[in-house]
Amino acid sequence: MRNIKLTIEYDGTSYGGWQKQKNNRTIQQCIEEAIKLLTGEEVELIGSSRTDAGVHAKGMVANFITNSKIPADKFREAINTKLPDDIGIIKSEEVDKNFHSRYDSKGKTYCYTLVNRYEKVCLGRSYVYQAMRVTGSADPRTTLEDTLPGKLMQRKITTEAAHGYSSYGNQIGLTTGQVAEVYDENFVAKRMEIGAVIAAAPKENVVRERPEAGDVIVLLGGKTGRDGCGGATGSSKEHSEESILTCSAEVQKGDAPNERKIQRFFRNKEA
Repeated sequence: MRNIKLTIEYDGTSYGGWQKQKNNRTIQQCIEEAIKLLTGEEVELIGSSRTDAGVHAKGMVANFITNSKIPADKFREAINTKLPDDIGIIKSEEVDKNFHSRYDSKGKTYCYTLVNRYEKVCLGRSYVYQAMRVTGSADPRTTLEDTLPGKLMQRKITTEAAHGYSSYGNQIGLTTGQVAEVYDENFVAKRMEIGAVIAAAPKENVVRERPEAGDVIVLLGGKTGRDGCGGATGSSKEHSEESILTCSAEVQKGDAPNERKIQRFFRNKEA
């Protein structure tokens, strides 16, 4: 019995994560299948950790037990011939029989890449964080006749909101890389809107402490609505041609210049 340690690199875009699943293609599954093609053995590949769907790895460590006579350093080349192009074995070596990738792991490093620019990202879209938007809408195919009195058609709301958020993200300086919309009849009277932009702060400027009773939470935001932080109380009301003119202050509005300043503010060490 031999214990073989693998160092693995992969692009997780097309996979449901590391761990095997019944209804999803995963990294662990692909490598185990490749090993079976080489050795005829059904092995259990033990990973040092697990990654979620769409997450990549540069140095994932895993090990498996085998009776194969293949030289340890040759497993790298042999397994790679059976793997898709987005999964690769960087190194293979024989280790002590008691070695366990997960239990003997000393730590792991996560790397987050953020793009802060006006132009859309074409190369490396799977490797960066950008602006995101998740919304909830009723059926956008609903006709005008079936629309609630005093409400805009769902199709109109959906299309205009999508254009508006994309433009807003660009004004702040972040492209909108993640857009998703959930369709449910419960959103017919009140639409759901969740938007986020991700800013970066130098690692040495970040202080992490445990929250304690009495701590003060400071919420920063531009004057984007009635409450100053993005309130949209007016959007829940039934409107007429007159109320649209008088209640506009109650509807959420973007404030791209202030949002951009807030992002830059957190790069200041003293902040």
